Amino acid sequence: TDGEITKIIDAAEGEYKALIIIGARTGLRLGDACQLKWSAFESDGVMRTVTRKTGAPVALPGEALKLEIETATGKTSGQQQGFIMPGIAERYARDPSGVSDWVGRYFKRAGLKTSVKEKGWSKARPDASYHSLRHAFVTRAIEAGVAAPIVRALVGHNTAAMTDRYTHVGEAAILEAFGKITERK
Repeated sequence: TDGEITKIIDAAEGEYKALIIIGARTGLRLGDACQLKWSAFESDGVMRTVTRKTGAPVALPGEALKLEIETATGKTSGQQQGFIMPGIAERYARDPSGVSDWVGRYFKRAGLKTSVKEKGWSKARPDASYHSLRHAFVTRAIEAGVAAPIVRALVGHNTAAMTDRYTHVGEAAILEAFGKITERK
């Protein structure tokens, strides 16, 4: 939920705060967010990057996001070269799961369960992770009325079926949509 995302951002510190903001505001995968460079923010106010998994270009309004990242990292315009989060970029290159583990700590600090023990299973299954931010981004976009093909382009999905898998429309959005349908005369 938006409230949970706010709690995670508030719980995070340093570069990890910026990493979580990037995930929540862009829906980028962990690797793409960790390797994001300041140069992705272009002079026209658009953030442009290419996803590593699918090679899909992604373009998003970048001015507000850049400002939020600047606040989280404490970097002014003269300090914005190379990776946005150089420490995380280096750590991700060495040990992607280590970055994921650190993100999980902030989820837990925010009061979210990161795993669930299922009856009949010997191990707990993941429940909330960095990738949950991607699901939340897709869901919020769909609930806000953004057309599915545009959402697909925003996150770099190759198929509509994949975007559908990431969409978890909530009851409030369903009731609002139903209200709009029944209001028509």
